[in-house]
Amino acid sequence: MANEKRVSSLIALEELQKSSDMQEMTQRMEAQKNMEIVRSKATDVLSLVALSPEFNQLFLVQSVEDMSAFVFSYKSDRTIIIDMLARCPREQIANFETYKFASHPEFEKKISQYTRTAEKPNNQLAKCRPWDVALCVILKIEALDSEAMQQPHMRLLFRENLIIKHLWDNFMRETMELDEMTGIPIVFKYDEVSNPTFNYDLAEYKFYDVYGNLVPWKSESRSTLSYLCMEQLGPNLQYLTEVMVSGKRRGYVFDVDTALKIFDQLLCRCLQIHRFGVTHNAIEPHNLYFGRSIAFNVLYIANFNVATLFDPKDPNNMRKSGSDSELYGHLRFASHIRMKGGQAHPVHDLESAFYTLVALLTNNLPWDSCLSTGGSSSKTGAAGRGSVVDNINLSNTVSNQSDITKSIERNSMMQKLREFKTNFWKSNNGIARVLADLQYMAFGVDRHRVSLTVEIIKDLYAKIRDLINTVGSDSPQASFFSNLLLQHTTEYQTYTDLRRTVLMMYRFESISAFINTPTYQKKIESLAHDEVDVNVRLAWNLTNWCFNGVEVNVLANNTTSVVKSTAKNVVARTVE
Repeated sequence: MANEKRVSSLIALEELQKSSDMQEMTQRMEAQKNMEIVRSKATDVLSLVALSPEFNQLFLVQSVEDMSAFVFSYKSDRTIIIDMLARCPREQIANFETYKFASHPEFEKKISQYTRTAEKPNNQLAKCRPWDVALCVILKIEALDSEAMQQPHMRLLFRENLIIKHLWDNFMRETMELDEMTGIPIVFKYDEVSNPTFNYDLAEYKFYDVYGNLVPWKSESRSTLSYLCMEQLGPNLQYLTEVMVSGKRRGYVFDVDTALKIFDQLLCRCLQIHRFGVTHNAIEPHNLYFGRSIAFNVLYIANFNVATLFDPKDPNNMRKSGSDSELYGHLRFASHIRMKGGQAHPVHDLESAFYTLVALLTNNLPWDSCLSTGGSSSKTGAAGRGSVVDNINLSNTVSNQSDITKSIERNSMMQKLREFKTNFWKSNNGIARVLADLQYMAFGVDRHRVSLTVEIIKDLYAKIRDLINTVGSDSPQASFFSNLLLQHTTEYQTYTDLRRTVLMMYRFESISAFINTPTYQKKIESLAHDEVDVNVRLAWNLTNWCFNGVEVNVLANNTTSVVKSTAKNVVARTVE
């Protein structure tokens, strides 16, 4: 009898293994099929882009087949991202082999414009750019077909180009000396390619401009095929997280030292873009990259296609008809106020940054189970990666019972997710779960350091919760943005205070003035008292990590608000 049960169990296990293998094979074949479809689309679209004479003058392309081989990643079925080499005009190069590795002077000029100007030299920026920054570039291509044109979430590259250009142009014109554009990528070229395939009567279409307003599509060309060329970055945090998770059995995903240093840089990047009136709306591991070569220790914030710009014509955030409330990123990291339809606010980026920090440590957020039950992976981001496309799906018209069922399930999941995140900031139960995870996963970490880590996370949570409660769902942006230009204001000190909390974990040879407040000194003395036998705090290695100083020095007597005075330059272009 016992032998029969054993044989029966073995047969059941064998059948289960076969079923699992078949499922894995099916998934692999489906992924391969999807990749072939993407490559086919890429080849078709790239052949149209290559018809542009200007494109061939900028990039080293021998044939369309060569270009399609460069496709290495994609965010959705609408955007192709390829790795390219810039090219120098033939008349300037005598030797072809040298020509293959010479960057285009137009790109070099752009780099010099932002890093070597006599009016505002920026040695730090020049040092952290690899020598081939104007040679090895990324090309993003967006091709909108008739179906995509029905949705207002389009012209993503057009929006991203204007946002990043706004950041760099205002950096050059501002009256403050602040070298914190280190982690902001440079855009070299944006162009709309005339072609017979993606050619529409654009007068009947509308899209969300950089302010989040629904505006008519006005353009000199009738083409919906465009490309954006920008500097190439290294791996993003999502990829590194997946690598770390696959190689670890126990402990934190990233150690505390690494995770907090990443978060410190992220706070600096948020401060910089917020000072220029930009809210990113998609702070998440997918959009946070490390640099290449000598910039390996610099965190970049990228993918500004759902970012919004402060509108000086609407300083009090008066909601307009058609104003967008769905421009946000991954559902896992999106601000709960943004998901409920609130206007974009810098504090929402800080909320998403906190979620990112927790994910870097534990790879687990309290609402991950909610995302999983909604038919998507909570860890890989199938619920909203890049999530412009996924947000569109919420409002798509469904035509059959299957689509209706999926739509109902997704809307139910969204409602639960909003409630989960709202309760996370209203009740202490959510953060208690996060802290419990931190303590449970602290394998091989000194108990004193674990205790300090828990205190830092608790303090960050409390500070961001107070910010969320202060700004509300529709707080006016004008005063917040303008006050970020002044170092003594409450708004500016918000970022500094968050950084002080993070930097409690570290020991420095010398303490910067912006950190060294009486409260900070008192906490350091208390920690030093406990470090008799063991160093609870970690030494900050400036060789391996970028440290961002945020002390502002006035360069001129003119302290006019950059947000108000320079945003006008974007107004005219967004309606073209």
